[in-house]
Amino acid sequence: MTEPNQHTSLSRRNALLAGGASAAAAFGLTPTLRAHDHAAAKAAPTQGAGFYKSSVGDIAVTLISDGWFPMDPLPVVPTDGGDDALDAALKAAHVKPGHQIGHVNAFLVESGDAKILVDAGCGTAFGADTGKLVERLGALGIDPAGLTGLLVTHIHPDHVGGLLGDYGKAFGEVPVLMLEEEPAFWGGDADLSQNLLPEEAKAGFKQNMAVATQAIAGRTEIVKATAELAPGVRVLPLPGHTPGHCGLILSSGDEKLLYVTDLLHFPAVQMAHPTWKVSFDAFPDEAVATRKSILEKAYEDEYRIAGSHLNFPGFGYVDRVAGGYRYVPEIWKW
Repeated sequence: MTEPNQHTSLSRRNALLAGGASAAAAFGLTPTLRAHDHAAAKAAPTQGAGFYKSSVGDIAVTLISDGWFPMDPLPVVPTDGGDDALDAALKAAHVKPGHQIGHVNAFLVESGDAKILVDAGCGTAFGADTGKLVERLGALGIDPAGLTGLLVTHIHPDHVGGLLGDYGKAFGEVPVLMLEEEPAFWGGDADLSQNLLPEEAKAGFKQNMAVATQAIAGRTEIVKATAELAPGVRVLPLPGHTPGHCGLILSSGDEKLLYVTDLLHFPAVQMAHPTWKVSFDAFPDEAVATRKSILEKAYEDEYRIAGSHLNFPGFGYVDRVAGGYRYVPEIWKW
């Protein structure tokens, strides 16, 4: 990356630091939904009310939207071409300037007796358009305090904010699971020398992460890389965004899914340009290597993927194209 392009891209991103029956008859189809089935269907939570239910074999999974926040300018830093390259990538993705939306998702996994939530959302850290997680867990009939565990994939405010302050009381004493590298990094003298944020922003960023780390330290339980958290549910280390950044790899029967967390912040751009960096990565080169490796694995082994910032409902597939990859959203299933 050349210095002029880096400077231009970063200065542009400073703002990010400071939201019918007749038809069936015509085709010779016979309705099969009986009256009691219809009543049951009406009583069930409707897809799209802030959550999206799916499954991986015998594992129930639900992607839950915590809301959204503006992501303009984007935190993506082109490796070459600077802002012109980014503008071209946005145009190719049919994204208009000012329309970059930051989706924030959490992920509920139910396998065996385990009921594990992946990340706690923003809480009150990002304004009124986020902090919807607890409300939407309630709409699903889930008591946040009754979870068997809460996996914090990394200590960034849109992933741990929901555990802090009065908002966090909803989670009671649920154990907070993390890879050991994560609290060790942010609880110590975090090395952000490779991070692409403006230098004047790094001290405050480190301080905020240190405060969050301390706030949840008493309930943190360390899990090992690739640990099995529940039947068919394993931790997936994704280093680079932060040292302990992780996701999940789920497998049941002949179905499998990768939960890629913050491997992708804006898939329309980052999948087409997997070598482009993100200004919030602690170790950008390692993050790029991880992204390329996981996207190739998802393509080669035909994994479904889901993620923290994929556009809701957040499930899809990876195709390979010239120079990179392409995100294919899964067809909505009611």
